[in-house]
Amino acid sequence: MRKRYVYQYIQTPEGVRFSFQLAGPVKRMMAMFLDLLISLAVIGIVLSAIAFVIIILGIAGLITGFNLFLLIFESVLTSTLIAIYVWIHAYFIVLEWYWHGQTIGKKAFGIKVVDIQGYPLRFSQVFMRNILRIVDNAPILMMAGSYFLGGIVMLCSRRYQRLGDMGAGTIVIDVNKSAVDYSNSGIKNERYNSLFEFPHLVARLRQETDAREANIAMQALLRAPDLETKASWDLFEELSLHFQEKVKFPDDLIQDLSAEQFIRNIVDVLYSTKVGNQKIAQTLDLDLLEEKV
Repeated sequence: MRKRYVYQYIQTPEGVRFSFQLAGPVKRMMAMFLDLLISLAVIGIVLSAIAFVIIILGIAGLITGFNLFLLIFESVLTSTLIAIYVWIHAYFIVLEWYWHGQTIGKKAFGIKVVDIQGYPLRFSQVFMRNILRIVDNAPILMMAGSYFLGGIVMLCSRRYQRLGDMGAGTIVIDVNKSAVDYSNSGIKNERYNSLFEFPHLVARLRQETDAREANIAMQALLRAPDLETKASWDLFEELSLHFQEKVKFPDDLIQDLSAEQFIRNIVDVLYSTKVGNQKIAQTLDLDLLEEKV
């Protein structure tokens, strides 16, 4: 029996290690079902509007003796079928591209698509994995979401990949159970982190800070040894003011910290949680990986 992977591990050149828990078939199918319901709801609204127009034209034809219904029915039917096909694929392609691997269904169930090597998703990958849904739906091609062949392949795959994932070089991960460990990155925080004394502010900071901001703070610490003293001081002052505007920690706490130490504490807060005296990796928005690699 082939060994099935539960985690996919990726380590960046800076020593930051990401562990991705692979999303199982159940979560993926539930997310897909929700996405299909949303897609079909939109299709239903559009079809209702088209049917209303056709009925009006039919009534007008009966009154005037010029039956527009028969003239346009065939072309409308063909155009509608094509539009439905395009819409279902466009829904997944557009959302996965602009939401970095997520759709409404994937967001709801906490999963997302990522490159198997940890690189940012390319549009070609998003396009490929979604166009190949046609093959994944085989042999019931017209039943969108049947995933007969794709489901069998996913169950047999070591990384729960359907054919679209294999062709595009992607995997689907569980965002809430994937983590980051920066202990080997060279970023050390040996001092006591006083920010953890205010758990409600820490929680707000994590909520208000996006992946790009977290990455900028980490990159500043990684690059600090290569900066001149004044440049380093200016950088950390600017970052310190930025994060203080996001969440207001007590003034006496801030005054006791240098700007660099404050940012070091901020990064510690954003990338880890504390349980007693132990520090463990924090699950976070994996858009960060797309900024780091």
